Amino acid sequence: MAAQLVPTVERVSRYLAAIGTAACFDVWEENGGSVHTATLGCVYAGLVAASAMLSSETFRDRAEAVRADVLERARRLGRFEKSSDDNQVDAALLWLCEPFHLVDPWIRSFSRPWARCRATSISPEASVVIRQTPTSAVARGRSSRLPSAGIWRRPVS
Repeated sequence: MAAQLVPTVERVSRYLAAIGTAACFDVWEENGGSVHTATLGCVYAGLVAASAMLSSETFRDRAEAVRADVLERARRLGRFEKSSDDNQVDAALLWLCEPFHLVDPWIRSFSRPWARCRATSISPEASVVIRQTPTSAVARGRSSRLPSAGIWRRPVS
């Protein structure tokens, strides 16, 4: 990393570490005052990236604390929920798996909500397509299939 970026990365990382799991706006900046699951995924990913860039165990430890909080508080009724005040499923919850890698897509509480999705039309350029499919369906080409949820991840070229 370029030396001139270090102070900025450190400053942003200290901010993320400080706010951690506090009440926040959702990723769409529509609702504040709750703890929003997808936003915590963003905080987690930022701290993981900062830890790697700065070789900082402190930021890695804080990222793991945020992850543990998401796994403990954001999973209710056997699935992840949008926020501490809203038990709906939000499309941004997909980010917990990809690109933030906070959860493994194979865990039931991640894949369960997506199993109810109906066929969805998404442009051919989209990197993620959600559609209801039998669990025995086989991915074609180089696509990878996530568990029984009908979530297909296309390789980005």
